[in-house]
Amino acid sequence: MGDIELKNQIKLERAEFISRLMIDAELSQRDVQIGLCLLHESLLKIQKNTEHKPNSINSD
Repeated sequence: MGDIELKNQIKLERAEFISRLMIDAELSQRDVQIGLCLLHESLLKIQKNTEHKPNSINSD
């Protein structure tokens, strides 16, 4: 499986996971793993964004 095919497969799995969340369907072990990966990626992005932005609250 090439890089593009792998990326497309990951995107498809994420979309299916989010779809199941939105309709409140039963989640499989694989769904839980995908959800944890998405959460981890989101937290890393938040951490990266907060580390590189100055704290505007205390900038007086």
